[in-house]
Amino acid sequence: QQMLLAHLERRRIRPRDDALGAIAATLAPGDEPLEFMQAASMLTAAQELVLPGHTTSVAMIGNGLVRLLEDRTRWRLLVENPDLVAGAVEEVARFDNPVHGFLRVTTRPVTLAGRDLPAGAEVLLVYASANRDEALCDRPEVFDPTRGPTAHLGFALGPHFCPGAPLGRVQVRIALETLAQRLPDLRLDPDHEVVMRRDFTMRGPVTLPVRW
Repeated sequence: QQMLLAHLERRRIRPRDDALGAIAATLAPGDEPLEFMQAASMLTAAQELVLPGHTTSVAMIGNGLVRLLEDRTRWRLLVENPDLVAGAVEEVARFDNPVHGFLRVTTRPVTLAGRDLPAGAEVLLVYASANRDEALCDRPEVFDPTRGPTAHLGFALGPHFCPGAPLGRVQVRIALETLAQRLPDLRLDPDHEVVMRRDFTMRGPVTLPVRW
């Protein structure tokens, strides 16, 4: 937050034609000292742009590579059939999405799964579990890059549907297509372990050692 706020304050002093510059010019125009709400509004907007638009895509690319490379037949399928990449992206979003759930607050008394909750109760919605529901698809516990279209919750639904979903899909697709084209012999390094982040809010590899 301090790093982003420092960048935003610099954009106010020396405007540039970029996303942070647009945020600063819109939410805190002028050169008067920043008010608290101006700083908070700029920071929130910048975080919503940078974090979902970058960290989730990076994690999803890493998760996809782990699943594709842990079984070499999956990777060979993509190398030999580039048309399968778009479907593989959807399978990554279903099977191993970077974000597994959200915290929500009830706006009124409600009963969920037989439990009565008052208004204002904090609820952890783990929608990754729904993506493994047997009613959703055949063999939901298996990662299958050839799986057809599946109505998964990888990008959420309804009013909370991820506004960056189209961009995220394109980023992951281009990354996998490029790697499959340029590094067809890509494989996990057997001498080093894939280390995953120990973070509920973002699942993805910290290190992903590979060879080619």
